[in-house]
Amino acid sequence: MDLHEALLFVLSYLALFALIGLYLVPAWTAIFRVHPRRGHILLLNLLLGWTIAGWVAALLWALRPFDPPPRSEVNDELEIERLLLPCKPDYDFRTLGHRRSGSGDLLARNP
Repeated sequence: MDLHEALLFVLSYLALFALIGLYLVPAWTAIFRVHPRRGHILLLNLLLGWTIAGWVAALLWALRPFDPPPRSEVNDELEIERLLLPCKPDYDFRTLGHRRSGSGDLLARNP
């Protein structure tokens, strides 16, 4: 493989990745804006984005204004704790109602 073929090979893959990125612009827009219907927009983009009308519809839907949830209802610290608690080594699964988490449970506390 000479230099010209290698350069063409690399550029063709870069073009492919750029086209895939361009194809998913409506989905990325919805995800980064935390659109409440981002899953539906992603599905529309994946299934009908190959048509120009489907891609434009998904993009317009992703750019449509929406009301974000009230800030008082979102508690970031509680969400982080809820996500990270099962990863902590001293987490007791029995507090959530799990009777047995295995016969060789190293994290079990003696009652």
